[in-house]
Parts: sequence; C-alpha cells; structure tokens
Amino acid sequence: MRSLDRRWSAAAVVWLAVALALTGVVPATAGEEALTDLEGNRLEPGEFGRGAVIAVFMATWSPRCRDVVSRAEKIQRRWGDQARVVLVSFQEDAATVREFVGGTQVAVYLDPEAAYSKEHSITFLPGLLVLQDGAVAFRGRLGSDPDAVLTQILG
Repeated sequence: MRSLDRRWSAAAVVWLAVALALTGVVPATAGEEALTDLEGNRLEPGEFGRGAVIAVFMATWSPRCRDVVSRAEKIQRRWGDQARVVLVSFQEDAATVREFVGGTQVAVYLDPEAAYSKEHSITFLPGLLVLQDGAVAFRGRLGSDPDAVLTQILG
C-alpha cells in the first residue's frame, strides 16, 4: 500500500508542476530570471544565449574589484564590436552598485541571490565568464591581461 501511495504522490506532484508551468506561475530556471539591471528590469530568458557575451563578475566589497569598472570599460572598448560586455554584481543591492560603477557605459546587472553566479560556477572575484551562443567558452579569474584569453576565443 505504501508504494502505491508514493506513486500517486509523485504523479500528483508532476501534474501540479505541469499545471503551474502552463499557467506561468512556475519561475524559469536559475539564471534565466536571476539578473536584473540597476533599474530593476530583468534580463529576458535566453538573452545571453545569442552571440558572444563577456561577463565580468564583481563585488564592491572586494579589494580585488577596486578597478573592475575601468577594466570592464577597457574590455568593452576592445571587444564591444564582437561581444556584449556586462558587469555582474555579486549579491549586492542596486544603490550600492550604482554608486560604485558611477556613469559607466558598460551594462550592469545584479545577481542578488547569486543564482546566476552559482549556475556558472563563478568562484573568483573579479571573475570572467565568456559565453558563445549560450555555451561557456571560458570561466575563471579576470586576469591582468584578459585580451590574451579573449583573443583565443573571439579571435
């Protein structure tokens, strides 16, 4: 009797999940809705799935990120024609990040719950993630010469 109850419970859970997904109540997978810009607009699902994306991960509290905005701007000047360059702030609020980044022209996104960072196994700050059509081409530390890595990937 117990195994029959478990089977019905599992079926009920699957049915409920399908029903909620069809009504739009279930959120998308991690990463698809995890990022928002400084104004609170969320990144649309799949937006980083097309073309090349260079994401620089940072936190205002990290001493290693003191110059990350100028480094991201340099990357954008060099690679902006070939890739979308973004800054991703790790677990911080918009007001703190807005003050830190100033008037940068690099797009800035917030990862308040670190869902996107965790999804992509970001373990360094500042971190560098390069995506090619949604697939990870590089993940690691933002080194002193990111052009060496980016040249290998983006040519």
